Amino acid sequence: MEKGDHLISARIGYSHHGIFIGRNKVIHYSGSSFGRNKKGVIEVVDLETFCQGNGCTIQTYPFRAFSRDKTVERAKSRLGEEWYSVILNNCEHFATWCIQGFHHSHQVSRLIDAVAVSVVPVCVIAAKLFAGRNQYSF
Repeated sequence: MEKGDHLISARIGYSHHGIFIGRNKVIHYSGSSFGRNKKGVIEVVDLETFCQGNGCTIQTYPFRAFSRDKTVERAKSRLGEEWYSVILNNCEHFATWCIQGFHHSHQVSRLIDAVAVSVVPVCVIAAKLFAGRNQYSF
């Protein structure tokens, strides 16, 4: 494991992401928008806390927009941020931004694709049924 690595730890139904900053420490978005009183905040935790007993893997990048040192610097620049959003600004968005410079979450993209695949056919069927009812015969 190297400074600036994008770590992924499995959870039930999703994966959690963070940036390894060395000395057994990870910067990540803690909490979630689902908690009643716990707001998501970017913080430093030890690796064990980040993994929660689930271990972790390293997301590799064939090309990094930022060096490992710059990645850590970018992660540290957002410490204390409390703008967590499952869809718009989650832990994966944060980790990708630190390394690549843009917000992206494969998990959110897959969710949107799954919703689109299930909703679009229903809408097409409904539109055809609705169109059939509005036809007049003289």
